[in-house]
Amino acid sequence: HGQTEYNAGSRMQGQLDTDLSDLGREQAASAAEVLAKRQPLLSISSDLRRALDTAVSLGDRCGQPVSIDTRLRETHLGDWQGMTH
Repeated sequence: HGQTEYNAGSRMQGQLDTDLSDLGREQAASAAEVLAKRQPLLSISSDLRRALDTAVSLGDRCGQPVSIDTRLRETHLGDWQGMTH
């Protein structure tokens, strides 16, 4: 996924549902442009916004839906979620 404000602030996200930053949206669009040239047959993402929004950038560019699978979520970090490192 593209950068989030948590990434930029060195915060651990785990399964916190954070949004992409402005830079993250640019990164997602740039990645989608490159990956679309490979003509993917399928796009699958976790349900977390940062991953899903990144995947949707690719899906939109390829004209295909994104399948959601919650098993692709990042590891839950317990009390460490949201903490800086």
